Amino acid sequence: MLYTPSAEAGILNGITRQTVLEIAEEKGIAVEEGLFSTKELHQAEEVFLTNSLIEIMPVSEIDGKTYAIGKITERLISAYKEQVNEEISAG
Repeated sequence: MLYTPSAEAGILNGITRQTVLEIAEEKGIAVEEGLFSTKELHQAEEVFLTNSLIEIMPVSEIDGKTYAIGKITERLISAYKEQVNEEISAG
């Protein structure tokens, strides 16, 4: 399951985020958008950020809690890079 803040949380609902959500859907990764607390964030097994410059960046620590780069993050990074390369090749 991929949990992501909804646009109501004040995040930028940008192209990179939308692409990641589309990839998750294509890969059969369930997505839940909502308003999540810090407590819920600390319960996550893996965490990543997205933006146009870094694309998908795993988060290694928040408030002293460490996170590994998990399977979902790895799958999304790989699929995102593949999609970008395909688009560049198509030119």
